Amino acid sequence: MASLRHLWYNLILLLTLYSSPIHAALTKTYSPLSPTAYTALHNPARGLVYQQDIYLSDPSTYLTTSSLHAALSAPANAGITLIQPMIYLDTAVSGSPLSSTDLASISSTINAIRTSSLKAVVRFAYTASSTASPTEPAPHAIIAHIAQLVPLLQSASDILLTVQLGFIGAWGEGYYTFPSFGSLGTINSTQQAARNAVADALLAAVPYPIQLEMRTPAFKQALLTSTAVSVDAASAFSNETGARIGHFDDCFLASPSDEGTYREVAADGPDHVYITEESRYTVRGGETCVPTKAALYQCKAALEALQREHWSWLHVWNAQYTKAWKKGGCWATIQAGLGYAVGLKQGVFEVGGQADADAVGWRDVSVVNKGFASPMLEYTLEVLLVPSVLVSGSGSSTDGKGNFTGYAATLPLALVDVRTWSGLAEGGMTALPDVNFFASNSSSPTNDSGPFEMFWNIHDSNPTAATNPAYRIMLGNVVNASSSAPKWIANTRINRLGVTVEGLRTNVESGGGVAVEMSKTSFQVSGQKVLVW
Repeated sequence: MASLRHLWYNLILLLTLYSSPIHAALTKTYSPLSPTAYTALHNPARGLVYQQDIYLSDPSTYLTTSSLHAALSAPANAGITLIQPMIYLDTAVSGSPLSSTDLASISSTINAIRTSSLKAVVRFAYTASSTASPTEPAPHAIIAHIAQLVPLLQSASDILLTVQLGFIGAWGEGYYTFPSFGSLGTINSTQQAARNAVADALLAAVPYPIQLEMRTPAFKQALLTSTAVSVDAASAFSNETGARIGHFDDCFLASPSDEGTYREVAADGPDHVYITEESRYTVRGGETCVPTKAALYQCKAALEALQREHWSWLHVWNAQYTKAWKKGGCWATIQAGLGYAVGLKQGVFEVGGQADADAVGWRDVSVVNKGFASPMLEYTLEVLLVPSVLVSGSGSSTDGKGNFTGYAATLPLALVDVRTWSGLAEGGMTALPDVNFFASNSSSPTNDSGPFEMFWNIHDSNPTAATNPAYRIMLGNVVNASSSAPKWIANTRINRLGVTVEGLRTNVESGGGVAVEMSKTSFQVSGQKVLVW
């Protein structure tokens, strides 16, 4: 009797095993690129910036596509994906309205940046002289100017990283100004109200989710009438005022207080802690100026500050800094570390095998960020299953000659938001939700059973920027930078995961994780060696 029970047990176990779908799982561990190789990916909205002063009174300073191309062709600017146009509204410093010529010049600047596939850190000011009189027009005139700029700022949403709260004072820094806004840090209640009115007008003018930047923590605290940290994980990247304003520092490590940026000199002082906490979720950047002591900006101090304060971008105005960082051996690390430096760490991928049985998806996938900050713009993760014939090399003969059927799915922002991929200060590791893919009911898996190569398209969520490959994030992994890969992969700037999928099922009964529907998609390599779908 015992042997009969044992036989029945084995039979039931065998039937259970054979009636359950067998998932083909592929465990992947990814190797990171070196800092120099990562910088060479030219990822958008991060890193060193090219700065240009534009005076509306002087057409020779206007930004054009050709002048920008010439500037970025210089070896010192190689690989730069960010520009900081300092737009001086000097023709209207008296308070007169911006002319149609002025507005056309600014529009031309925006178009040149877009044509060059750059992102921008924009600042408006009226003078670059601390002794000018006046340094800016009256508050009501500035607000009128901002109203005139609204259509231009709205149209520029695809090229903006951030807009700085300039307008007030020399260089738009809010310090050397008189008399409507206070000066040299002395600001009364009436003058503060005027500053607040300008800030409110610019916040309304700049399209959400683009953030602003303010010159000092004191300026932001005065606007919010609170010294408490104004943004946390719950409010991050929302349209709340505190969450929409980051910080810029125009004298990075130039003195113990960064020339008045902070109201103390200790790195653990209240202003430093405020910046450290806020910059986890808001844009942080700035430039170097004339230092008071070389010891302040050496490699150790610079790396600690950039990481602690989550710097996304930097304009190295003073060459002493570059010289010191190259001599100290941290220049490549700074170049790669500014902003985000994201890549895959590891993961388990279920790759199908039978279209109606085996699961396709991933689990235990982790992303590593070796940068100082998380990405500060909103990006969308689109998962592509591209026919392997286009990836193997044999697809090169089909360029522009045919369509190949694969699949695509866009993951909702609530599921994957790259802005939560924290940088080094927070450990630099993020676990992604497990995902389980299935084909839409209208798809026919018997006709399109693979094989496919899995790609991630991390594209700008802005509709105008979404189709520009230059605005896509490339992962810093060796598999993604293979020199043997078809040229269209690098040109299209989509991420190769090194995962081959045999087929895609049409049901969601098996497999773990969040179920995501994939739609049938037609892929073709264009004559310009770019994948289109």
